[in-house]
Amino acid sequence: MVSFRHLWIGFAATLAAVVLVGCGSNETRLEGSVTFDGQPLDGGTMTLFPIGEPGSEGKRIPVSGEIKEGRYALGDGKNLRPGMYRVEAYWHKKTGKQIPSGDPPNTVDETKQVVPEKYNKNSQTTVDIKAGANKLDLPLTSK
Repeated sequence: MVSFRHLWIGFAATLAAVVLVGCGSNETRLEGSVTFDGQPLDGGTMTLFPIGEPGSEGKRIPVSGEIKEGRYALGDGKNLRPGMYRVEAYWHKKTGKQIPSGDPPNTVDETKQVVPEKYNKNSQTTVDIKAGANKLDLPLTSK
């Protein structure tokens, strides 16, 4: 005779197996490098804005992530779905100056947007994201 406890343990084990299978590496993601005038960009942001109608995968939303040491990775739980996206890159570089702040210690590092608008708010760069792994390297220039 099977006890309630054994049924519960079996159910929990089955549920765990289903969850683990669902966490496989088939997730849609985009990764690559970003350079600015030939140097790895560090501390910037990459944002993807959906273009056009959603596909069979459903509604797409903007996806953003940090650029560290010239590398970025979007996806892995960040709602990236297949489809066309417009790419924007930003880098608020520290100027070396301190400016007043309303929060203690009452100063913060001043930053300046150094990536030209042709790579962010006026960007014409697009990427067609497919299910699974995708790669896009961005060589940005100041000119």
